[in-house]
Amino acid sequence: MIRDLVLTDGDNFNDFASNRFDRVINYFTHEDITAGKIGEVNTTTVTHNPEKITTGEKTKVTYDGSVTYVDGSTRSLISNVINVSNDESTVEKGQITSANYTIGDKDITGTFTGEIARGQLYINGEKVGTMGGTYENGQITHYAFGAINESNKDNVYLAALDSNGKEIDRKKVNVTSKPAESQGTIKIDADKYELGNANLTGTFTGDVKSADLYVNGVYQYSGGSFDSNPFSFYLKSGLNLKAGDVVELRAYDAAYGASPRKELDKDSFTIAQAATQGTITPAKYTIGDAYITGTYTGDVKQADLIIDGVNINYSGGEFKDGKFSFYVGNKIKANNEVKLAAFDAVKPAPRKQLDVKPVQIATVATQGTVKLNPYTEGDTHITGTYTGDVEQFHLVLDGVDKTYGGEKNESKHTFSYYVGGSTIKAGSKVTIQAYDSTVYSQMKYLDEDTVVAKSAVDTSGEFTSVEFDGKNHIKGTFTGTAMKVAYITINGNWLPGATAETWGGTFDSTTGTFEYYVPSNTIQKGDVVKIYGYTKGDVGHHFVNSKEFTVR
Repeated sequence: MIRDLVLTDGDNFNDFASNRFDRVINYFTHEDITAGKIGEVNTTTVTHNPEKITTGEKTKVTYDGSVTYVDGSTRSLISNVINVSNDESTVEKGQITSANYTIGDKDITGTFTGEIARGQLYINGEKVGTMGGTYENGQITHYAFGAINESNKDNVYLAALDSNGKEIDRKKVNVTSKPAESQGTIKIDADKYELGNANLTGTFTGDVKSADLYVNGVYQYSGGSFDSNPFSFYLKSGLNLKAGDVVELRAYDAAYGASPRKELDKDSFTIAQAATQGTITPAKYTIGDAYITGTYTGDVKQADLIIDGVNINYSGGEFKDGKFSFYVGNKIKANNEVKLAAFDAVKPAPRKQLDVKPVQIATVATQGTVKLNPYTEGDTHITGTYTGDVEQFHLVLDGVDKTYGGEKNESKHTFSYYVGGSTIKAGSKVTIQAYDSTVYSQMKYLDEDTVVAKSAVDTSGEFTSVEFDGKNHIKGTFTGTAMKVAYITINGNWLPGATAETWGGTFDSTTGTFEYYVPSNTIQKGDVVKIYGYTKGDVGHHFVNSKEFTVR
């Protein structure tokens, strides 16, 4: 194999160490064995001829050599040739004059002078990728997608290489962040516009800077004030707008004439007929009635129900000959503040609010009941049913006031009250009180119900007989299958030397018999012994039954 070697300015082949270009590679393992002492190789010998190179000429330098193995045998190496040009005039020269990259782009681009064969990208001093790129006609295109980001953008360099892969220049890459995409929305307050108004108003979000006005699909002009919400857009008198015209605003991220200028959003509406008007007068409403009734005047077509200051997005009503009825079902409670807002059109058409009036609620005593479902230790919710005007629930646990809360299903008249999974233990008295309001200062007590929390495990069974055998066992009989373990007290005390329960016992639910071992001389005549039977679980025992007897 013949390779060309062109020395750079200042280099001299003759000045290099005699083994400067010596390389011996194992054909099979690809190991560099130039230094010898690797595997079966003992030593290597490499020579080149000629020893001196004439300046200004291309000289063929032939490399020969041999390998001596550990067994004493020797093998000649395949000769190799390098064409050496020891002449400054043959050195390729080139210089990068600019290198730029925007994060997220595919390529680094730039310019160069002279001759550059390819490039090498360096980030934080480390090579990234392989040598490559396109360097033609003074223009650079070097692939870098995914390699450069915000964290490393300050230490990116592009090296220029000659045709032999030798670096001849290196420049820092000017890295910039890709500007964020502009975005925004626009919404015209169509229900606030009336023919003759000098401005359109509405709201916007994001990067809106101006808007273009279109009437019936035809561009008119650009403008608008978008410094803060609400925006305003001046309507020139020459537009001659009329009912039925379609008015559209297209929002942009820059003023008219700017470049680039991107459309962000648009909104439009159809101009309604001349201003409508009307009033609504609700009659007194009684809790439980299905309808609010009353009278109206003018252009009222629909009403919205407002409860405690909130429009609950419930629209309807029948309006005819100056009278109306509005279905409310069971939405209104005794303590609610209720209003009806009158509109000149029916959803989903654009509507204008004409009037809003309070609904007087006849005073009637609230009433209601609550009934609990059985509760089992470990349940996360207390559940039950209710009737009437119940709005709020209050938990009382073993006579101690807890929290207010609960969620209702009005269509089924059921409720649930979250308590977690470890708040209430078996045997606790669980009471739920029902109130007619969620506002503490207005709450009226209506009813309550109580259940006793059941154990989540079987705790049925009892001791039917217990006796001491006079030696080392307490024996007896029991019912059920729940009892698996027990402990005893003697005259109200733990076993001698113990500071807590001493669990033990063998319970055979098939025969209904048990026995509990006690050390010798632990129990004496006249002692009062009490045995406590429990279930046996992975996370604890549950009490089943106890029985006391006197040793005779």
